[in-house]
Amino acid sequence: MATSLDVLAVHRLCGKSGRTTAVRYAASWPLAVKGNAPSHSFRPTASQSILSLNRHNSDWMLVQRLTFETIPGATALQRDCFPAPFPEELLWSSAHLEEHLRVFPEGQFVAVFDDKVIGSASALIISEENWQAHHDWDTTTGGHFMRNHDPKGTTLYGMDISVHPDYRGQGVGRALYQARFDAVFSLGLARYGTACRIPDYAAWSEAHGGSPIEYCEKVARGEARDRTMTPLLRYGLRYVQVLNDYMDDIESGNSAALLEWKP
Repeated sequence: MATSLDVLAVHRLCGKSGRTTAVRYAASWPLAVKGNAPSHSFRPTASQSILSLNRHNSDWMLVQRLTFETIPGATALQRDCFPAPFPEELLWSSAHLEEHLRVFPEGQFVAVFDDKVIGSASALIISEENWQAHHDWDTTTGGHFMRNHDPKGTTLYGMDISVHPDYRGQGVGRALYQARFDAVFSLGLARYGTACRIPDYAAWSEAHGGSPIEYCEKVARGEARDRTMTPLLRYGLRYVQVLNDYMDDIESGNSAALLEWKP
């Protein structure tokens, strides 16, 4: 059950027609939105409960911190988002997410629509040395229990983001990234960084040939589109380089695109 302390923002889902491109942000609590907010915002009045907004306004979505109550929905979401051939053993379990809440609750977010978790985002803080080393996923994060979380570090590092297939293209990912960017400001960090999957690489390589580096450079220039990397570039992240042998991921050629965002 979400409380006013868990909820960070209320967003209106965008239509899949593409005619509406801006997510409508609420005034966030407890994290303040930095910079120029979009022109359409919504603040619930004192008489409107957070949950009634979710249940009775058909296109309003809550972005909130992960709670123990939303963990079952977040683990089920993983299975919907990453079917085979993505390795089952790489998906979150309840034990993983429970540990994330114990270690770093400020970096764990979910998007909830109609009482269902339709998006989730997990992150930890890593040291500057760790960020600059550009290791593989397991070495960077310390594994599924994020044992490399460093409260004195410089970088909010994205471990995972998931959006239910039925809700993609409607602003869910952008809303979760806004929560991450707000956290960078709130925590006084130097950057947000992540190494994202490039799941359309395998099909592109089969059709055109070429390495993950060639593919990512084309995506960064807008000459190719990747269902994961391309939206992140549109959110304002900058392509840095390719990390080979980042994780077992056949679709991505076991590689990932290193991206960063600085406030």
